[in-house]
Parts: sequence; C-alpha cells; structure tokens
Amino acid sequence: MNLTGKVPPVIEYASIFILKLNIYLLLYFLIIGTTYLVLYIENNSRSKILAQEAIIKNQQLQSQLTEAKLSLLKMQLDPHFLFNTHYAIISLMLNHENDKAIKMLTKLSDLLRLSLQDQQQTIQLEKEIQLLKLYLEIQQIRFQDRLKISYNIDSKSLLKMVPAFILQPLVENAIKHGISVSAGAENIILQSIVMDDKLIITVENDGASLDFDNWKEGIGISNTKERLFQLYKHDSKFELMNISEDSVMAKITIPVN
Repeated sequence: MNLTGKVPPVIEYASIFILKLNIYLLLYFLIIGTTYLVLYIENNSRSKILAQEAIIKNQQLQSQLTEAKLSLLKMQLDPHFLFNTHYAIISLMLNHENDKAIKMLTKLSDLLRLSLQDQQQTIQLEKEIQLLKLYLEIQQIRFQDRLKISYNIDSKSLLKMVPAFILQPLVENAIKHGISVSAGAENIILQSIVMDDKLIITVENDGASLDFDNWKEGIGISNTKERLFQLYKHDSKFELMNISEDSVMAKITIPVN
C-alpha cells in the first residue's frame, strides 16, 4: 500500500500509454476515413466525367449518323430529279424542239450550280424558293402555258430555315399527278405562313385528285417525310390530302425559332 497517496509510476505510465493509444487510433481511423472519402469523391467525379464523355460521344455519333442519313436521302433525290429532267430534254430533242431543249439544259445548269454552292442540310426559305423557281422555269419550258404558278408567301417566313431542296419533290408530285394526267391547264399555289412558332408550307394543285386506295408513294414524298423526321423528329408533320374533287394539297409543318 502506498501511504504517500501518489499514483504508482506503472499505473501512471499505463494511463498515459492508453490515452496516447486512443488518440493514435482515432487519428488512424480519421486518416483512413478521410482517405476513403477522397478516393470515393475522386472515383465518383471520374465516373461522372466518364458518363458525361460517353453521353457527348453518343450524341456526336447520333449526330453523325443523322447527318449521314440526311445526305444519303438527298443523294437519292438529286438523281431522281436529274433523270426526270434529262428525260424531258430528250423528249424535246426527239420532237425537234432544240431551242427549248437548250434553254432547259441552261436552266438545269443554273439550278445545279446554285444547289451545289451550299451543301448544308437547311437553308433559308427565301433561297429554297429561288431554287424552286429555277426548277419551275424548267418545267414551264416543257408545259408552257399549261403550267401556272402563284405564290402567297408570308414575309416573316422568308428568313426561316427549311430543309434544303424540300419543295421541289412536292411540286414535282403536283405536276405528275396534276398536269401530267390532265389535258387542260394546271395551277400550282405555293403558300407559307408562320403561326405559333411553326412554319406552315403548302403546295396546292388542281387538275386531278388522288385515289389514295391505289396511290403509291414515290421516292420524292417518302424521302421528304424521312428527312423531316430526321431533322425534327415528332415536331414536324407532313400531310397529303384531297381538298376537292380536282385539287390536292401537300402540307409541311416544322418548328421555327
């Protein structure tokens, strides 16, 4: 028994050792916990970065795929149009209408030159109408006074972006199912209007209505619908309808800024 009341050195040293041990263990687990937390944050951040990179890469691939598909669709349209125009020129030459054939060939050269100047998928409606007018000048050489064109264009719509070469297949379809099957004259009316952040374009023709029970969709119309879907998904709409016993309307609705 210690009569002086002092704590024995062994117990004092043991108490200090246990206290320091507890402090060291606390520091050890604190360091381990902090290390794991830092590693977790780093791994989580790296995972987020990798996920974001994967999303961006996927979006880029989707964009490239869409662009390639749109280019393919446009490449299918161009030869289709060229074949029909080439056939019309040959028909004029066989009928000994060489002056008209030369004039048509010149207009075709102007149209190709302008269409090749800009290879973007979308252009301003104003420029699209310029291309359409060149195409119609070619057709008016062929059909002369039988083909009459009128325009009702909203000035607000002229600077809106539309798919390049989107109007020509619609007008070609109107000519094919109108004037080509009618002995009389045909009127084609092109209209555009901006309404509720939508651009609405219509191509109306008289001459004959469509028998949808026996009508087969051609390259021009099918490609037009596919191009609209690729560019705008479900925000676009294409309609083809009879509006009377002898008139048809094609209608395109697309979003605009």
